Amino acid sequence: YKPGAGELVLEYELPAFDVIMPKVKGYRFVKNRNAIEEKPFTRTDEKELKELYEDVIAAIALRTNHEVFSADQAGAVQTIVFNGMISTIDKATGRDVRPCLVSVQVSREEFAKVDLKRVDKRACLKYLKAQTSPSSAELVPVKPLVQLVTTDPRFIGEVDVLSNLDTRTNLLEISPSDFEHLIANLFSQMGFKTGTTRITRDQGVD
Repeated sequence: YKPGAGELVLEYELPAFDVIMPKVKGYRFVKNRNAIEEKPFTRTDEKELKELYEDVIAAIALRTNHEVFSADQAGAVQTIVFNGMISTIDKATGRDVRPCLVSVQVSREEFAKVDLKRVDKRACLKYLKAQTSPSSAELVPVKPLVQLVTTDPRFIGEVDVLSNLDTRTNLLEISPSDFEHLIANLFSQMGFKTGTTRITRDQGVD
């Protein structure tokens, strides 16, 4: 979130095609063999499934924007950047990848003009100038309009002060730097995600 611009950048984990879409059309009983067989999809069926998956992704993108703007009663968020991602494995390299399948940037004012009850979802994304994958089922990626940056050069690696701390140590006597790392250690032990900033002249207030 960028307070000055009122911009919120979201990365949303989309459901994968092979996880949520059916893999067979149905089943039939073959009497003369006393067996149940799968009914495979036709090419027309496969095309319809891919179109349905595109609709699901478009619906998630629009619904998420709607939820954020509706929940933000204070009006702190003026613009949302929604990046829909898939965590998967690159079949060519075997490496973990996160392709972006949809990226849309929309202002509160512009989104308020949209009547979600009546729109065609994919047409609405096109109206909002979204970047959408030409084939989401095949995980063809698009470039996010705004990248979510989670690293900050102000932060440094955490030092383990806690395990070397004697129970009789006077906390007033440890250095400000060690005090910051100690607090980070304690919060990490409690299950929180912590970050320690570079040393300044604030006497460990961070």
